[in-house]
Amino acid sequence: MSDILGSSRTIIQEQQRTTSSSTANTTITLNNNNVYDTLSYAYHLFNCDLYNYPFLFCTELISEFFNLLYFRRIRAFIFQLCLIFLLFTYFFMILVSGGIFLAIVVIPFVGYKLYKKFAGKCGSHVPNSLFFCCRTRNRNHENYGNFLRKRIVPRVELDFPANLRVGQTISLRVIFPLCRHRTLEIVQHVSQPEPSLQESVYLQEEYNLDRLSIDIVKVSGSVSTHHTSPRVPPIRELLPRPPSASEDTLLVKFLVQEAGFYQINILYEDAHVPGSPFPIPFNAAELDPEKTVALRESPIVLSISGDILSMYISPKDRYGNECNFGDVDPALFHFSLLQLDDGHHPVLVESIVFNFSREIKKILGAPFDEPYEETLEVRLDVEIFLPGVFLASISYNGILIGNGTFDLVTLSPDEHNNLRSLISNNPGARFHEAKLLSSGQDLQKKPRQVYIYVAAKVLTIKEFYLGILPFRLAVFRILPATKVKLLSYNVERRQNILEISDRTQPKIVLEIEPTTSRIVLAMFALFLKQRLGGSESFENKQKFFYEELKSSKDVLRTTTSVLSINRDSILNSTLSETKNFSTKDWCRNFKINFVSEEGSDDGGLRREWLNLLCKEMFDNSADGMFTAMGNSRLVHPNAARDRAKYTLKHYELAGKIVAKCLFETAMGGFYKQMVNARFSRSFLGQVIGFSPHYKYFEQDDPELFMTKVKYLLENDVAPMELTFTEDEYSQSNGKLLKSVELISNGRNIAVINENREEYLNLLAQYRLCTKVKREIEAFVKGLSEIVPDGLLTNFDENELEILMCGRSTFSIDDLKLHHILSGEGTMYDRILPWFWIALTNMTDDERGRVLQFTTGSSLLPHGGFKDLQPTFRITVYDSIGKLPLAHTCFSEICLSVHRNYEEFEKALKIAINEGSEGFAIM
Repeated sequence: MSDILGSSRTIIQEQQRTTSSSTANTTITLNNNNVYDTLSYAYHLFNCDLYNYPFLFCTELISEFFNLLYFRRIRAFIFQLCLIFLLFTYFFMILVSGGIFLAIVVIPFVGYKLYKKFAGKCGSHVPNSLFFCCRTRNRNHENYGNFLRKRIVPRVELDFPANLRVGQTISLRVIFPLCRHRTLEIVQHVSQPEPSLQESVYLQEEYNLDRLSIDIVKVSGSVSTHHTSPRVPPIRELLPRPPSASEDTLLVKFLVQEAGFYQINILYEDAHVPGSPFPIPFNAAELDPEKTVALRESPIVLSISGDILSMYISPKDRYGNECNFGDVDPALFHFSLLQLDDGHHPVLVESIVFNFSREIKKILGAPFDEPYEETLEVRLDVEIFLPGVFLASISYNGILIGNGTFDLVTLSPDEHNNLRSLISNNPGARFHEAKLLSSGQDLQKKPRQVYIYVAAKVLTIKEFYLGILPFRLAVFRILPATKVKLLSYNVERRQNILEISDRTQPKIVLEIEPTTSRIVLAMFALFLKQRLGGSESFENKQKFFYEELKSSKDVLRTTTSVLSINRDSILNSTLSETKNFSTKDWCRNFKINFVSEEGSDDGGLRREWLNLLCKEMFDNSADGMFTAMGNSRLVHPNAARDRAKYTLKHYELAGKIVAKCLFETAMGGFYKQMVNARFSRSFLGQVIGFSPHYKYFEQDDPELFMTKVKYLLENDVAPMELTFTEDEYSQSNGKLLKSVELISNGRNIAVINENREEYLNLLAQYRLCTKVKREIEAFVKGLSEIVPDGLLTNFDENELEILMCGRSTFSIDDLKLHHILSGEGTMYDRILPWFWIALTNMTDDERGRVLQFTTGSSLLPHGGFKDLQPTFRITVYDSIGKLPLAHTCFSEICLSVHRNYEEFEKALKIAINEGSEGFAIM
């Protein structure tokens, strides 16, 4: 305290000292950590001379002294002594200045209040409210406290529109005040008898943007939204500082795609800035017809003539959010019907009545404190007066909605009664007569009599030789991939032309009586609805696939096959161990024994073996089994593979390994195993029976698509002098190897604007299929040995990738919700937050390595960590400074205690990069 008073007295005496006739300048640089800053701050804050205001002078000294106590954490005894000493000093200075009344009345009262409030708090820190002196001058005591602590407090400026919608780029500004540094000069002028105190002020930034945290998180939304607390990444931009500015501005921009209530948390130095968190609601964008869907139960919709058919439509914006009630205009919806069985060409049906209306429906299954949640749907009520087969369409504002085109079968009341009788009385034993017109490319010179049987799982077409010997022409599964549609109506014969196909078998074209055709279509639609569980969603199709795959093989899981695998030649040793395996053998439980390694396989080694096999077979390699085309990340069978190293038997094994992964996942629980690969869309399409076309190049070979395909589609091709050929060049020296004709006599057929799409489709057929046809056939052969033919055709290419490979994204929020802690205590309180921070700072590849290190696979099931079996487990053991360990059999990562975060992060990265493969024993 004596140092503080002495320093203050020196300043005052310096102001009164008379110097020589020449000007004498003395510069004092202020520092917020000593009393000079306090004096200077008070001087400019109150615009007064401290010597003439002893009360203000002393209160500033008290504030500065308590600030020192705050940082040094003086305990109760020293605090009491210092407080008493301050009170006596305060009393003495007031007496010296002549304030007798203040000394007698005010000072004892203030001293008593101070002592009562602070002296009894043993070991506590002095609170901000101690700066009462600043409030007596109508100043913000919090800002003054921040000044004394040299703490920057940014402020936030929001400039949001009134009705925020998803898809808008939103910006806010974080303002950082610049620190004002003052330099005092004691100047003696010749013309003035007394020296004067002058100041100069300069601004300097003393904030640290690394200490600024901006977290934009969703805190509420629709029950139908399965995401949990999605976070929005902001974009930061520090704006240039104008010459006369006294503050810096950080511009923060972000874009929200999911409607709901969001909270913007802005923290600086781990403390919320004033006003934070900021609650902000985001509404859905305007209705997007392409995202809006009809909630139908199957691809074919059934109705009864004269009855009202009700359907519901879910209005969505372009991001898939449910639209607001006021943004949906029922008058803009339109429903139309084209009758297919009333002539050679579809006829617009006008004898219908339809109406669209908005409804708020209640969804059960919300949290316990909310018994339901409301959702908006548009209801369509339509009445059709005549039976028939129709092509229905739903549009909004003249644009078809997402799945707005579908088949609609309307039965008469008598036909409906007949259908009910068939369904309830062994429907698979009842036949429906038809005439066979063609089977694939085989056109019938004379229509042949055939019989259609529609059962709960299959649609069978039979023919009877001599009227007594049955022969099956075709069998189609009751799946969405199986298409039964009406092609036309033969007016002369008064018969419908029906086509049945499933992408894997030859198309069957039948001639059938109109009433019978409606019954067959209605039975197919009803059974398909039962198989899908009333929905065409991926989840229902996946559930059906798993049930079908494991239905007849559960008994085989009671036996186990032990495979001895050489890790150094994992592909060939696996081929040798399984070369004589039958379908039943592949469905048994496997236990893996790596040669020359110790370890008991409780499931972890099996998962590691499958993962290493997938890596060996499906990793991108110029001479490997699979390779990427151009700059794509997706892999495709490699026509330039090392044929001495990789044979067609290896591709057949690859198909069996993928089928094994699918079967293990179908068994559920502990056996779930994803395929660690990213296949090209054209390859997945060919697996389920699609022929490749040029649009596949956009994802499978982006470089070719941009440089050739897109250029040909957007420009005149006549000057290019192209023909229906494909030139192949050597990758080593660039020499022309051969020129392949895409069609017969293709070198003499010019590519023009009218046939360029045909040329591109033939190019896709050659590059994506013909060059690797034998490899794909071998793969499908191995796959079909375990997974029955046609079972995968229920999915499209994107769904098939999810089914095989799971999700590749790593959601930290998902992991936080679905993990298990092996214990609790101070070790977990310290290490677990470090683990979340480390994951947040990692790249997607590093997170995948963490997942592989812990579970044996870098991919997740479709449902994310929720569906991971065993559940992701985190254990903290009490050793210090050790590398993390993992038990892949139990999806468990064991973390060691470390002295600081840097050591912890370093150890974790060493473990996932060096120990993501192999079997560790503690």
